[in-house]
Amino acid sequence: SPDAGVAVQTQLLQERVRMGEGVTLRAQIDNRTTAGQPMTLARIGIPGGLVFQTWQLKELRDKGLIDFYETRPREVILYWRALPPSAHKQVDLNLLAAVPGTYEAPASSAYLYYTDEDKHWAPAVAVTVAE
Repeated sequence: SPDAGVAVQTQLLQERVRMGEGVTLRAQIDNRTTAGQPMTLARIGIPGGLVFQTWQLKELRDKGLIDFYETRPREVILYWRALPPSAHKQVDLNLLAAVPGTYEAPASSAYLYYTDEDKHWAPAVAVTVAE
């Protein structure tokens, strides 16, 4: 939506990884406006074959880099209570390669909690997990 006040970009730092190794999924969330934004969500798609590290999500919350998180089998949802004007948030998720194969993540999106009709979408990322 052109009315989305926030934007998201995602990138896997490696597109090929061996089973048992880690790979970083970098997510950047931007406040596209010069006004503060309330309750912001970023739904980060995780490719199949990779798993997020729950301990890392707790650490991100404890360090104040995010305010809250939720997990689903192929998605990590990051929450911020507020984003300052023109804010740029970068979150690196350390994923573990668990199942061999070639996978594509669900598309990632960012939006404000109370205006979920105005979303910004990022293209899906893909990875190959080798044995």
